[in-house]
Amino acid sequence: MPITIHNLTNSPFDLLNDKGEKVRIAARGTIEGFKPHPRQEAFYRAIGYFRIEESKAGQPSEPVQADEDELPLADQYRELAGKDPDKRWSTKRLQEEIEKLQ
Repeated sequence: MPITIHNLTNSPFDLLNDKGEKVRIAARGTIEGFKPHPRQEAFYRAIGYFRIEESKAGQPSEPVQADEDELPLADQYRELAGKDPDKRWSTKRLQEEIEKLQ
């Protein structure tokens, strides 16, 4: 079954598809409709490098957009701190950091 696989690391990774061919996923990249080698799928799920979702067969995927609520917080943090916020921060953490700066 095809899957959507998201690389959560800052390094590219070579995956094996169902035909035994190497397919490179970019650092922080995504591959949609990927059919993993049957012996490798469990490994990809177990190592924690990837977020794997079942693909919706026959349905086009929607682009991922940032939450609208996060954008003003990030802008507010930039104004107060003079630098970009850490992209790993949750909305709650970002709000806490803004409160520290005020």
